[in-house]
Amino acid sequence: MFKATLPCVLFLAASSPVSGDTLYQSEHPTPAQAAGFVPPNTIGLGSPTAFFDDAVINPAQNPSAYTQFVVTKLTIGMFRNPGAPATTVSFHAAEIGVNPDFNLYALQTIGSVSLPARSITAPAINTLISIGDGVKPIATIVGDTTWHFNGQVGVALGVSMTGNTAQQGWTLSPGALLGDNDPLYVAAYNLNTAVQSPVSFPNGLPGIMDFRVEGYAIPSPSAAALGLAFFKRRRRASTNAR
Repeated sequence: MFKATLPCVLFLAASSPVSGDTLYQSEHPTPAQAAGFVPPNTIGLGSPTAFFDDAVINPAQNPSAYTQFVVTKLTIGMFRNPGAPATTVSFHAAEIGVNPDFNLYALQTIGSVSLPARSITAPAINTLISIGDGVKPIATIVGDTTWHFNGQVGVALGVSMTGNTAQQGWTLSPGALLGDNDPLYVAAYNLNTAVQSPVSFPNGLPGIMDFRVEGYAIPSPSAAALGLAFFKRRRRASTNAR
């Protein structure tokens, strides 16, 4: 069995799909369900602060339980009320450590979207903000299997915005549609100092940020190298047998 699976690893490493699959998707709330999380300015970490949540990758799109993913599109739910100022929304990813609990490291900023100010007479909106087109890779992120994921692979995704005000913030999801999530808290992370702290959602709100991730799983470099070495050995042996 071990020998039979290694050439498949090599094939997956050498090719990539024409578009990304949905690796994780929360349930985007209806207006009646919508709950908003205003990034707090009083958590003591200073600015700029990103807020990270964990997302367990949909096992159907990762049957080999790979821990590395090519991302083609990221989406976050956001509410914007009348008078919301212009802001820049940035998407981040990090690796997850387990000591201390949900310790983030190796942070990367994937991309940003600039949003114009909203008029004081504009209606409140509950919208989705995205980067990437679902086809072209925009980042490679690394997941983890040891932090409360029951052997499945989870990733840490984060967002930040400029000019935190009560007029806009992150939409909270009532649950995950594809994959899973731990609805306890998010991690606040200062992008300059790397100081971080858990943050609970206020007033008993659900603790799932409204994320979507599109892309595909890939073998780790070590697994790909192992498959290549095995393939070369088999090819050399077949040549010598002739």
